[in-house]
Amino acid sequence: MKIDKLHALLVVISPRPTPTGQTNRIPHSSVPIVGETLLHHQIVYLRNQGITKLTLLTNSPPRMVEKSLSFAAEIGMKPRWFRLAEPCGISEALRSVLPLVYDELFVVLSGNTLFPCDLSILTKLHHAQRASATIALKFLAETSRYRTMVIDSHRRVT
Repeated sequence: MKIDKLHALLVVISPRPTPTGQTNRIPHSSVPIVGETLLHHQIVYLRNQGITKLTLLTNSPPRMVEKSLSFAAEIGMKPRWFRLAEPCGISEALRSVLPLVYDELFVVLSGNTLFPCDLSILTKLHHAQRASATIALKFLAETSRYRTMVIDSHRRVT
């Protein structure tokens, strides 16, 4: 499997509004890092990995994603946008789009973080293990901000 056949699903969920309809923070994906948004850096990361198919799953308004989709197209990607009806988690977002990608090998990334890993190695491991799903995990000594996963001696999530 060539990495350029891999389809990237990038989940970008805007914060839920307060009861008055306001959000008190901007989405993580819009936070500027070294002059560009996190979303911009994620798109560059995916393209540098050889990814050309990108689907952005988001509840953000069109004005917040149009620039990113245009940029992805400019650097040789085939971007598309799947608008989520409301703020939700990654699993709900995936359920919404799975019928569109059920016959493809795809990678899912959270729009809230940038966790670089070699996707070609991850894809080779996925095929070698004949896995249904493969998850890239990062060891963290301090996990109070995150949910944790436990793995067994065969590197399977338990």
